[in-house]
Amino acid sequence: MRPLLLILLTSQIPAQESPSPPDISLYLQGRSVFEQQCSPCHGRTGRGDGEWAKDVPDQPRNFRSGTFKFHTTPPGFLPTAADLERTLRTGISGTMMPAFTQLSDHDLKSVLTYIRTFSPRWKDPTNYHLPVPLPDLPDWFEDPASLQTHATQAAPLFQAMCATCHGPSGKGDGPAAASLIDLWQHPVKPADFTKPHRKSGPRPQDLYRTIALGLDGTPMTAYHTLLPPETIWSLVAHIQSLSLSLPLPPLTPRPRPCPRPRPRPRPRSRPQVNLSPKIRIPHSAFRNPPPPPFTCTPSTPRYRSTS
Repeated sequence: MRPLLLILLTSQIPAQESPSPPDISLYLQGRSVFEQQCSPCHGRTGRGDGEWAKDVPDQPRNFRSGTFKFHTTPPGFLPTAADLERTLRTGISGTMMPAFTQLSDHDLKSVLTYIRTFSPRWKDPTNYHLPVPLPDLPDWFEDPASLQTHATQAAPLFQAMCATCHGPSGKGDGPAAASLIDLWQHPVKPADFTKPHRKSGPRPQDLYRTIALGLDGTPMTAYHTLLPPETIWSLVAHIQSLSLSLPLPPLTPRPRPCPRPRPRPRPRSRPQVNLSPKIRIPHSAFRNPPPPPFTCTPSTPRYRSTS
């Protein structure tokens, strides 16, 4: 009974990834997909210097460094294949990184195989690690009163640990925000928590993962060894309350001016046609009959016939 139970428990643990030589067919297919879909931003050699990378606030990833922001592994380790797939499928909100939902599973696997050949870090087995187990969403997230209580309790912690970069109100305007740079010497703007969209994803679990594991290559450090899970969930609740507390603009339609009728073009003069010496057809016979008059009402900004 015990060996069977041990087998069932170990079968649920994901196996740690390890370096392996790329499949040549996947490599060639991935190179084709990368040159068509990814090279305009990331460059043909994966250095993040594509033609579309100029003058954008969030520079495309330099795959040569082998450092990725979004991962479920501990800080400093390579992301898993599921981490890279999640970034490709969902994109990064607020940046030029779109969601590649149109790619087939085969093309997705091929381009991930090709991306893993850019950096030598993928060849070192010490750079691989199992994903960090993340806790499930607490039940009090479904109760508005409990959610507000946890958000209020985390406000002092936010001011002490997060306001230096993200600002007291979470707008990303803290005193240290102007001097932040990333691993690639690019300026880093802290996230504006008053906006509803997050780069890591739309779910509270995505925000928890960012706080717990950090963003590699950026000043955003990991807190999973410093804060207990319940405290991190309270921070997530407080950060979400910063965007929900903003007043929404009124949903009133903008006034549309009544369109002016276009002037009718003047008909060109046509020569008279004599069907017989005694019959003469005037010019008005060749013209189209005039359209019925139109009126415009403020409620319906279109032309409406009165006939």
